Amino acid sequence: MPNPNVSYDNPVIVPVYLPDFDDIRRLAEELHVRNQPYAGEYKGWPVCYQPADTEPPAEDWSVPLWSNFQIGVWPIWSVTFDWEDGDDQPPNIGIDNKNIVINGQLPRRKSADELLAEIEQMRKQSETIAM
Repeated sequence: MPNPNVSYDNPVIVPVYLPDFDDIRRLAEELHVRNQPYAGEYKGWPVCYQPADTEPPAEDWSVPLWSNFQIGVWPIWSVTFDWEDGDDQPPNIGIDNKNIVINGQLPRRKSADELLAEIEQMRKQSETIAM
């Protein structure tokens, strides 16, 4: 049962160590050169690498999978390298760090009115696209 004396609106901040991005890039590139599946840890974070699937798709509509590297635990923090354009091309890099507070600077929290306005704007955009 929730404690009525505790505010659940306040964020919880837990200190974590994040590896340097250049170190992550080197690890991703090293695993990509090896081109072998890998699952393990790097500096305390789970890591996996999956080479491209060279088998033809089972169905006409399926898309072959490209090589992929991931580190982190979503939704806390994660980095992905996707070689969508081919193994010999630079990867597309995704960084999800929206839940990371840097130097104690919390992002401004949006009011309920601001969130409802954003939802309404997205609804209108989706209606425009559907037309």
